[in-house]
Amino acid sequence: MSVRLRRRRHAIRVAATSVLLSVVFAAHADPLPLIRDLEASGYLDGLAVVETRRSRKQLPQALGEVWFGVALTEHVRGHLSLRGQVGGPYVHPTPNVLGFVHAFQNASPYLEFSEAYLGVDLGPVDARIGVQKFAWGKLDGIAPTDVINPLDYHDPFVRDLAEAKMGVPAAALTWNLPYLTRLRLRDLAATLIYVPFAVPARLPLTRERWFPEAARRASRVTLPRERIERFLEEELNAPVTVDPDVPAELRTENQRPPKRLDAGGLALRLGGMWRGVDWDLYEYIGPDTGPNGDLRATALLQHLAIGPDEITLGLRSRSTVKQATDRVMMTGVDLATEVGSVTFRGEAAAFHDRPYLTAQSEVVRLESLSDAQLRRIARNLVNGGHSRVPVGELFPALDSVEWGTGADYTWRGWFGLLQVAQVFILDAAPRLVVADPETRMTASIRKTFRAERLTLEARGIYTIDRGGWFFFPRASYLVREGLRLQAGYLAIGGSRNSLIGQFGTNDEFVVQLRYYF
Repeated sequence: MSVRLRRRRHAIRVAATSVLLSVVFAAHADPLPLIRDLEASGYLDGLAVVETRRSRKQLPQALGEVWFGVALTEHVRGHLSLRGQVGGPYVHPTPNVLGFVHAFQNASPYLEFSEAYLGVDLGPVDARIGVQKFAWGKLDGIAPTDVINPLDYHDPFVRDLAEAKMGVPAAALTWNLPYLTRLRLRDLAATLIYVPFAVPARLPLTRERWFPEAARRASRVTLPRERIERFLEEELNAPVTVDPDVPAELRTENQRPPKRLDAGGLALRLGGMWRGVDWDLYEYIGPDTGPNGDLRATALLQHLAIGPDEITLGLRSRSTVKQATDRVMMTGVDLATEVGSVTFRGEAAAFHDRPYLTAQSEVVRLESLSDAQLRRIARNLVNGGHSRVPVGELFPALDSVEWGTGADYTWRGWFGLLQVAQVFILDAAPRLVVADPETRMTASIRKTFRAERLTLEARGIYTIDRGGWFFFPRASYLVREGLRLQAGYLAIGGSRNSLIGQFGTNDEFVVQLRYYF
């Protein structure tokens, strides 16, 4: 057994022992009140996916989550959420407990501490410490201001957003303020959150189904043949021919975030009601929780054949997407109000240094390499058999504004939602997988039948500028109390250089069976 595995198992045992001792001490000599206040619930879920195009396979998966809530004292309450999964879109996984600092994790079966915190209720003040999830913003889908918790992107379209959200270690303090009658402000609350270290988004590996195609296409290194042959001839003093076939290899590499005191994040939320308008103001300074990575490309000498008249070289390329952590600043606001049976929502956020994925054509632009750079590459290939190749940034940090507005309506069992959102890039930027600006239209419709046992729904997104889209209709039937069967079809299309369209080969039939207890 490796030292790392022994340390991990020891840490798990220590954590479990600490929780047990806390429960025992909180119960004092009389455990009966603790037992009476213990609450438990959860679900078991089975998911099967049938691919309809030539794409990577996804195994059937079984997922389970259980929640525990316990009142330790009159003012102290604990919450624990454990999640486990086996199967799914992972390729060559290994059993493990999911951690907080690595982006590329493909464990199966796995165990995850989705939430685990203690809460203290002191009247107008509420404090929580531990692994937590926070819900910011009011728009449907991924809200611009919802930046504290990262997401698991192993199944980004079918998986519910609330379940894809990952808990982060944090300390949160909420102060419920008194009514300000003269200003007609009520339900005022201010929340201060401290996240001690960066928790990255959980990203798929290169051979897995949901690895972004824009990053995959960036792995191929193709040097300008005529120019590189000229510099190789100078190094070898002989005519040189470079084999045009360059096999490409793409890897991923974890790199834990820094351990400094200033590597964490601070977040502030102030919200309330004013004349029927639900509003919030947000401020966040800390690590970005979206997908991020640095691209490193290397050209390697695969073979060298010396002929009577010339030397033939064969090259291959190896690229690595290495986990990266950038700091971002976000200032945001949201509003929601009801007018009759219609609920209107609006949200906006301004970002400083937020990473955005670059289109492949802008990452690898080797034709623009200078003679000095190509001469250095040729010298390194001849002398050492490999050379680093300069490429562009895979996730450049840019200033931007993201905003959206929408409305939903319920009538005689019908629910409809329509939403428009935009992304504006404020800096000079290369071509990204999001357009500048990018306009996204979101629509959703749902209707229940047979005393709410049968539900038909459809939701989709269309990006006007690049034409990327997805459409996901499905039917849900309540077989019996607590047991629900769902079936649907996920269709994806659009430009390969768009945020959604890059997954265009991942159309699939989906069948899901979930039991709540």
